[in-house]
Amino acid sequence: MLFKIIFGMLMLSLPTISGYFSRSRGLLPEATAVRITRFAVVWLGTPILIMTMWHLELAGGRLFWLPVIGLGVALVNLVTGFLMAGKFRLEKRSRGSFVISSSISNLGETFGGLLAFILMGQQGFGLATLYALFFQPYTFSALFWLAGKYSSQGEEGLIRYFRQNPDLLLPVLAIATGLIFNFSGLPEISILVKANSFLIPLSSAVWLYAIGMRLHISSIRRFQRILPAYFTLKFILSPVVALLLAWAIGIWNWEIREPLRVVFIESVTPAAVFSMAIPMIFDLDVDLAGALWLASTVIAIALVPVIMLVAAML
Repeated sequence: MLFKIIFGMLMLSLPTISGYFSRSRGLLPEATAVRITRFAVVWLGTPILIMTMWHLELAGGRLFWLPVIGLGVALVNLVTGFLMAGKFRLEKRSRGSFVISSSISNLGETFGGLLAFILMGQQGFGLATLYALFFQPYTFSALFWLAGKYSSQGEEGLIRYFRQNPDLLLPVLAIATGLIFNFSGLPEISILVKANSFLIPLSSAVWLYAIGMRLHISSIRRFQRILPAYFTLKFILSPVVALLLAWAIGIWNWEIREPLRVVFIESVTPAAVFSMAIPMIFDLDVDLAGALWLASTVIAIALVPVIMLVAAML
């Protein structure tokens, strides 16, 4: 367990720090991060998701409760974020960024999914992917609509986004393809299953390197008064809600423990990377979104030993 904890912290921190220094020392321009991210999504993420969902043991369909829990947590956080934004009397664009950052979390390869993979292997990563199944439909519908309400651009931002980034829908198609293969009973290709064990951490490292290139530490100071409430939402309220939902559904009593562990891991995650992209698309408060993402990510990395130890005990 100690090795997994150390490995998890190194996997999260080293690529991020490397990306930060490569940009701050002028080795690569910040704009390069977009191309690196697209490479991770299209060329690494697509085959990973197909093989992960194909390989996943679905336990008779019960596991499809996981994205229901994920959506439940996102909605509770959305409402809580809305109330907090009112309490802090944020102006309209900042309120939009705060509510969106409150609702969605880093469930994939750059935090929750990576920790699930380190702790439970490909089955853990598959369960984390299943938990996050709600993410893109929820983000591209509810959150884009909400961002339009806080922005002067309205629906134009959503239309422009899909026109400029059609390839970013490939992860949805990859998940669907993998599930079709899974349900069809097609035999897995063993060499590809083995390759996934290498591709998952590689993809995570590439993603995190690109994220590190976009870090601006000075932005945190401007929003210090907001951060304690935001941390409470992300690291206390979220896991309480997630574990209560898992208890209500009966997951606590399942003979397999991995689903409950994944529910816990995914509920103690920092702001999603995409919570910075939406304010850029809709002209909301990008600085606030960046500060919330960076500060919550630093805290989450510090909490990795606690997260993994608690998850292992569930």
